[in-house]
Order: sequence, then C-alpha cells, then structure tokens
Amino acid sequence: MHSLFLSCVLGFSATGPGGTIPDPVATPGVWNASYNGTSLTSSIALAHPVASVSSITLSGLQHSARGDLHVLLHGPQGTSWNLVVRPGFDGLHAGDSGNLLAGDYQLVESGGASLEQGAANITGGSYDQHTNLGAGAWTNGIASAPLSAISGPSGIWTLEIRDWKPQDTGTLGSWTLAGVQGGFATYCYGTGVMATDCPCQSSGIAGRGCPNSGDSAGAGLVAEGLVAMHDVAFHSAGEPANALTILLQGTSNVAGGTIFGDGVRCVGGSLLRLYQRNAANGIFEAPIVGEPALPDRSAQLGDPIPPGSPRYYQAYYRDPSSGFCPAPAGATFNITNAVAITW
Repeated sequence: MHSLFLSCVLGFSATGPGGTIPDPVATPGVWNASYNGTSLTSSIALAHPVASVSSITLSGLQHSARGDLHVLLHGPQGTSWNLVVRPGFDGLHAGDSGNLLAGDYQLVESGGASLEQGAANITGGSYDQHTNLGAGAWTNGIASAPLSAISGPSGIWTLEIRDWKPQDTGTLGSWTLAGVQGGFATYCYGTGVMATDCPCQSSGIAGRGCPNSGDSAGAGLVAEGLVAMHDVAFHSAGEPANALTILLQGTSNVAGGTIFGDGVRCVGGSLLRLYQRNAANGIFEAPIVGEPALPDRSAQLGDPIPPGSPRYYQAYYRDPSSGFCPAPAGATFNITNAVAITW
C-alpha cells in the first residue's frame, strides 16, 4: 500500500515565449537603485493561485558574460523576486566573464550547481538560485526569497531578464514556471490505497472516508468557494442521520494516515476544532450564517494563517453503532476524507 498524500498537491507547469535579450547601449541605470534599460519580458496567464514555486526553467538560453544578467519574476499583485543576480558581481568589479552556453537552465532552490563559476563557460542543467550578497545584491524593492516562498494570486506572471553591460548578447527560447497550485483538493480516501487501511477491513468509495453504519460508501468532505477571497464552505455528506460533527484543522499531513475510531485520520500537527454541530439527515455544513469564515476562525483560535500556507481538514463524527466495526472494539466515531487548502 502507499500514501495518497501527493494527490492533494496540485502541481502546475506553464510555459511562456522567449526572445532576444536586449544589449544596453550604455550603463542602463544605477545598481541597487534603478534600472532604465530595455529588458526581455515574457508573461504567462495562470487561472489558479500559486502556493509555491518548485523550479523555473530557462530553455534555449545563451548569453556571453553571465555576470551581466539579472533575472526576476513578477507576480500579479506587484511583488517581484530575484532569481539570478549577476553571478560573481560584487557591486564594483565585473561579474563572471564565463558564458552561458546554449542549453536548458533549470533554477531550483537547492541541490543544483552554482551559477558563479568565474571565467568558466557553463551549459544547461540544474542550478541554484543566485541572489548574490552584499553590494552585489539588488536591494531596491525586489525580494530575495527562496522559490518555495514565492506565492501569489491567479493572473499574469512575468519573467524579466536585464543585461547590465553592453557588448554581450543572448537569447532565450522559452521559460517554464513550475510549482504547486493554491486552492484546495481532497485526499485520504478510505478506498484501500492508503498505507493505513480502514479498520473495518472494508472500503468506502473514491472521494470519501471509511464506511460507517449509515452509509457503506463512507462520508465525504468537500470544500467550495474562493480561497483568495477567504470565502470557503465545507460540506460533508454520508454521515449517520444526526451525527455530532466537528471540523478539524491541522497544520500538517499525517503521511499514510493513522487509525482514528472507525476511520483513518490524515490531518496532524497543531489541531483545532473549528466548528461543531449535529448533521441534518447525514449532512454537515460549515461555516453557517453567523459563524466567522476561515481563516478568521483559525486566527480566533490561536492559529493565524499566513498567505500561501497550507492547512488540512477533516470532519469527524459520532457513529453510535459500536458493533459496526469490531476493531477497534467499541469505537463510536468515524472521520471523512481530508481536504488540503493552500491559503
């Protein structure tokens, strides 16, 4: 058996066009303060929020004197991030004189090679971000954050490449932004594909938790709404008719799940009981009119959720039929599948 947690991580990959990297006629601005040259820009439209970035691939990139190059990413909300900041440049002396030979350069947060290699020419492969240090870093309102910390809403995302010295030229074939979507997705199904099986040795159906005494398909939790607007509602169906139900929020995922009453729990870390009420005809909904919305409710209970952070949800409910599931003996509660939300 294997964990199904990866099904809650919605990866994405989007590719934009390339072009010629303009060569500045003279000094294109003041380092660390302003850039007034002409840069290469290329945009892609994303229909979903971005929870984090895993890599940015610069395909067919070539350029002489890579120490001239400053590569940035701009999000729809106006935030910008440094990706490559003039390898080898210290704010005064010229940067790396070696060339970027034609190839596909994948920028990653860690585990790649260094782009700072002096006079050596380098070719395509996996390379770490290079945001530079001290006077060689760019300090005018552009963040030097790791890729995994880059997040933002749906909309137009733009790659920019600036050349800071004349007489060196280059081109870009295309670029690809890859990462994890914001929003929500379901996982932790009671269908026998988890590392932890349902304790009753039977399975529900895809999209639901383990079977209960009222519904052999199990109870299913879904989330609907607009994450970016903090307008999300949870809906669970398939519970026993009037089951007392509590919506749990966790700060981490329990890989593979763990036995929890007659079901399998996959939310862990710091747990909060967000909403509690009896189901109506096997249906539980939260929040309802008059209750605080998420993530406001989480903040009220001591866990303010930073933008771009994940949280994990399951609804656990009473099942009074203690004989329904003989192991563990006497358990009178069960739990739905899980929902992962990147806020």
